[in-house]
Amino acid sequence: MQENFELEKCLSNILVYGLPERVSSTIPQRIEDDKTELLTLFEKSNISPAFSKVFQLSKIRAENPRPLKINMKSKSKTSQLLESFNDAKLVGV
Repeated sequence: MQENFELEKCLSNILVYGLPERVSSTIPQRIEDDKTELLTLFEKSNISPAFSKVFQLSKIRAENPRPLKINMKSKSKTSQLLESFNDAKLVGV
């Protein structure tokens, strides 16, 4: 039962790779900067996100920016975001 709950929880997550690392000195400011960057990226692609949490995975490394994990509000919102992203990618956005 616990395993099913964890799987359902994971279905509401999206990983974003390649965004530049934020250089703010405080963690709350970096989180806000990440959210702002994501909103800007989504607006350019005409995607309306509905995320509840955003956080960096792993430790800071100089050679690669860390991936962002986005926790969406629901599994259906996750599906909509992925579908919108794929549609935007097909038209070259």
